Amino acid sequence: MSLGGPFVRGSAWLGSSQLVVNGANFGMQIAIARFLGPAEYGLYALCFAIDQVLDIVGAFSLQFALIQSEREVEQAEYDTALWLCALQGLAGLGLAAAIAPVLGAERSARAAWILLALAGARVLRLLAQVPQAELERSLRYGA
Repeated sequence: MSLGGPFVRGSAWLGSSQLVVNGANFGMQIAIARFLGPAEYGLYALCFAIDQVLDIVGAFSLQFALIQSEREVEQAEYDTALWLCALQGLAGLGLAAAIAPVLGAERSARAAWILLALAGARVLRLLAQVPQAELERSLRYGA
């Protein structure tokens, strides 16, 4: 059996989905820039850039480890991954909370609150990775 066909189809799906995601992000950034205006968008862009640096705490892709596991994943492993994702999110939130007073003093209190809101959203995004991985395994590798 040739693996060329499935490889090409999988690559096409992943590539096209990445293009759609990038296009949607581009469109959202334009909408945010138009909605906020230049001064507010600059503040948002600064906070977003700082948040992306702090996002390094979520670089340990537990979601992909769960999905790509060759053996059956036990519920205890999902639970452990969920706790680790929660700890990663809380670490990022802690870093943001440590940076927020400095950012507030240098820029504005709004900047500090935006950074904390982005960090809170990261916690939720990291927590969503484990159920997403479980769902993907059940849909893709189920009977």
